[in-house]
Amino acid sequence: MKTNDEIIELLKQRTNEESKKKIDELILLDHIYIAEKIAKKYETDDFLYDDLYQEALISIMSNIDNYDYNKKISFVEFLERKIDKDINNYIENEKQYLIDSRYLTDRLNKVIDTEEELYVRLKRFPDETEVAEELNITVDNLRELKDYAIDILGLEKNDINRTKLIKELISTGSPDLSDDLSKDLNETISLSLNTLSDSEKDIISMYYGLNGVPKKEPDEICDIYEISSEKLRQIVKKIERKLKRQMEDNDD
Repeated sequence: MKTNDEIIELLKQRTNEESKKKIDELILLDHIYIAEKIAKKYETDDFLYDDLYQEALISIMSNIDNYDYNKKISFVEFLERKIDKDINNYIENEKQYLIDSRYLTDRLNKVIDTEEELYVRLKRFPDETEVAEELNITVDNLRELKDYAIDILGLEKNDINRTKLIKELISTGSPDLSDDLSKDLNETISLSLNTLSDSEKDIISMYYGLNGVPKKEPDEICDIYEISSEKLRQIVKKIERKLKRQMEDNDD
């Protein structure tokens, strides 16, 4: 590890873009241990080490330019303070996102469940007015919720209907859907599942009751894999992203 004087000499040599790139890479490699230390410090079930570590590395690179070697503070101390502050800001922002996304997921599931109940009752897909009335909200509120889902959860505009169809397919066997549609969705799900690792396939199959596997409650899955409910949520979210990408590729 370089001394503070050696770091300052390196910083003084950052005179152009090429030298900045080379020197910044050297500085980063020499201070990765700080990123590792701070990532471990804040690691929890909600905030995984790898994510925190990546944020810490970004913080190092973005703060090199901000170090004033004329002040009486070492580069290491400066970095530790900056990374710690950046990680805390990241955590606070992510906490709000988690609150928003969990609340939104609950609300969106309520919409999907209501649409399914109305579909069974009416023998057709309900319109927005019928869904809103059943939920005791306005049509504008319903549309705002779906738009918010697109922004916060990263859903595409057709993902809500896709989710509804897939959920209905796996939970009810789609008795009133056309055979062609049911077959197409089944094939899409099967093809997508084949891209997952064995453990990912097992988890998502139990979570949603896919691939002929009986659906299990989240607590049961947590017990099987000896993980927390938050860890399971993160794993499912990661698998869903992989499945979504694969389903989009299959559509193409």
